[in-house]
Amino acid sequence: MFRHLAGCLFFAILCARANAQCPISVSAGPDIVRCTSPASVQLSGNITGSHLGFTWSPTTGMTGSNTLNPTVNVSQTTNYILTATALDASTNLIVNGNFEQGTTGFTNDYIHNPGDLWPEGVYDVLTNPNAAHPNFPNCGDHTSGSGNMLAVNGSSTPGVDVWCQTVSVSPNTQYVFTAWATSLVASSPARLQFSINGATLGTIFNVSPQTCNWQNFYAVWNSGASTTANICIVNQNTAQSGNDFAVDDIVFSPTCRVSDTVRVEVVNVRAMAPTPNVFLPCIGGTITLSGAGSTVGPGVTYQWQTSDGNIVSGANTLNPVVNSTGSYILTVRMVTPSGVICEQSATVNVFFPSNPLTAIILSPPQLSCGVPTVTLIGNATPSLANLVYQWSVMTTGNIVGSTTNKNAIVNQPGTYQLMITNTVTGCTSTAFTTVTSQTSLIVAQATSDTINCVQSTAVLSGAGSSTGAGIVYFWSTPNGMIVSGQTNQNAEAGTPGTYILRVTNTNNGCIARDTVVVVANTTLPYAAINPPESIDCDSDTIRLFVNLSPPPFVLLIWTAEDGGHIASGQYTPSPEITAPGTYILQTIDPINGCISIDTVPVVSNYTPPTAASLPSDSLSCQQTSVVLSGAGSSVGFNFGYNWTAPNGGNIVGGEQTLSPEVNAPGLYTLTVLDYFNGCTDTASVFVTADTTAVTVIASVDDTLNCSALSVSIHGTSPSSGAALSYSWVTTDGNIVAGADTPDPLVSAPGTYALTLTNTANGCSAMDIVEVLQDTLPPTVQVNSPDQITCAIPVQSITTTPLAPAAAYTYAWTAGA
Repeated sequence: MFRHLAGCLFFAILCARANAQCPISVSAGPDIVRCTSPASVQLSGNITGSHLGFTWSPTTGMTGSNTLNPTVNVSQTTNYILTATALDASTNLIVNGNFEQGTTGFTNDYIHNPGDLWPEGVYDVLTNPNAAHPNFPNCGDHTSGSGNMLAVNGSSTPGVDVWCQTVSVSPNTQYVFTAWATSLVASSPARLQFSINGATLGTIFNVSPQTCNWQNFYAVWNSGASTTANICIVNQNTAQSGNDFAVDDIVFSPTCRVSDTVRVEVVNVRAMAPTPNVFLPCIGGTITLSGAGSTVGPGVTYQWQTSDGNIVSGANTLNPVVNSTGSYILTVRMVTPSGVICEQSATVNVFFPSNPLTAIILSPPQLSCGVPTVTLIGNATPSLANLVYQWSVMTTGNIVGSTTNKNAIVNQPGTYQLMITNTVTGCTSTAFTTVTSQTSLIVAQATSDTINCVQSTAVLSGAGSSTGAGIVYFWSTPNGMIVSGQTNQNAEAGTPGTYILRVTNTNNGCIARDTVVVVANTTLPYAAINPPESIDCDSDTIRLFVNLSPPPFVLLIWTAEDGGHIASGQYTPSPEITAPGTYILQTIDPINGCISIDTVPVVSNYTPPTAASLPSDSLSCQQTSVVLSGAGSSVGFNFGYNWTAPNGGNIVGGEQTLSPEVNAPGLYTLTVLDYFNGCTDTASVFVTADTTAVTVIASVDDTLNCSALSVSIHGTSPSSGAALSYSWVTTDGNIVAGADTPDPLVSAPGTYALTLTNTANGCSAMDIVEVLQDTLPPTVQVNSPDQITCAIPVQSITTTPLAPAAAYTYAWTAGA
């Protein structure tokens, strides 16, 4: 059947893709990954360019296979192929399909009437239908708007072949026959139909009544067993009036196919929790959860998470360890090679044990002076063989003997804890009990301060011990010395050692003891003053620096003697000082009161170096520079030198040495610096110059010519004195004599240079003079005289000089 393509899309494809094998591109869409099976997926096919049709393969489980966006249901990874068919615009079997070669290559049942499309039943190949029929519009062709087209004035005879051409075809090949047509008269538009080998092809194409509106129509044909095709366009309109049209750009080409594949990948990810409900072995114990049965393999990761429990370890494995009740979620994640993430989750709930481990302490009896100790009896439910016991004191109390037996012996009131541990599960349970005293038990509590550099004795204190009627105290020592207060609550110790306080209740005979160790802290703080710099010309203020131990827990006090002066920082490790003298540092440890003293002398160094400068030679025109001498100055690696010219002199080089070179008169100053103390000294020398200038003037009195073959040139000078010498030279002239005199004789034109030198100071000057020569002969013209005849026996001969007559003399001679 015929199909209409809107606008110029189809022809645009033919032109733009004339060199392409197939003018379309096919995309089956991006690959798709689904993490569940079965999965419903919508494909996203796309075809760019004008195509004749398309198919999907396979179509099993596919809905909407006649669309570019079908839906497929997959349970396993499957590849789907989208194949599109289009016109191979690069192969057109039609000859002169655009009629640019005129009426060649085709046949027509109408009459060819060149330049005139009247009456009905005629045709012509032309560029403008209006030129051949006044009622036809000015239409451009479809190809370029200025080329040829086949214009037809239709007749009332049905089934007339408007255009026919026979081409060779390949058997069993699909071809597309396409052409463009437009109406030339709006009434009764043409009705065109294709035919091949005498058989009509497709349905009739009704041309639009709008004139100059090119429309495309085409049909698809399979060659079958045929090897040739006689292709015709038939006009099925039989109207007498109207039925006028034009045809252009006829194409008959094979079809081509383009395919693309999309992969729908099904990824099965499993998250399994074979035991969804588990119990802790005990409160505080741990248990290992299981994700057995979950997906394993490359690219698979695991993550356990909980909002109300606690993961001890293994959160990124299939078997984490937890120690708290709660809900634990396992997320199994797989990243496919294409980067898609698939996840599944499973949950495990952890509960408290139904029969937890419980520690039990039987209620203990009271302590008394007659019952100085009681036994705390421990037990556990359930009672197991793999239990260990640990007793400890929570508040004031004392355990006598072992703390790891089932029972514990105590001799002081207080709160006691029993912790029982199951060594197999790691579970623990604790219990508490309070031991009281039947009578007021005696408490002894001894403390002491420290002996140091300020305090030579230590106070022994029994504060916190029992007080009241009948309470007595006694201090003793096995290795110290009690100075006073041996029977008081507070005593005084004179040496370091161990001191024992015994408190006795004389009313009931109860006794309590406590021990304290008295220590001595008399370590002097360490402070050492670093060797200081000298106060000198370079540094009139310096800092002292101290090494301290242990810093910064010391106090510092600086004092100055023997003329010294502390400008700032008297209580810091780095004070600033401005005068030589003796500086004393006291270092005080505020903790033990011990003091260290260190002193350091600071000296001054203001001794300047020596700067000296010897007299200098004078500058002249012969001696343009001189070397100055700083001989007699201080010499050594610790001295630096610098020459300056403050009033117009010039130092050529060596200004940082004792022997600089200068080339201008003036005052030169040498500064010598002692790098050690920054002190300087200067010395100066004046350099004079004798550069009296010489002036020379070179001149010539005459010009060389044919009569004057030599002339004198002259050298004069305002400068006077016998010390002047003359030297004439030339490169293009000739000095006959006197090249060393003021007035030499020359015999050739050219440039002559005179150098005048003052032999007293070497100064010289030069001037040049140019000697000219005039050897140009005069030019004269003798005028033709009249003939001498018998009537005129004498004639005059005249001349015409080419220069003023005054410049010439005349001499006539007669020849033969």
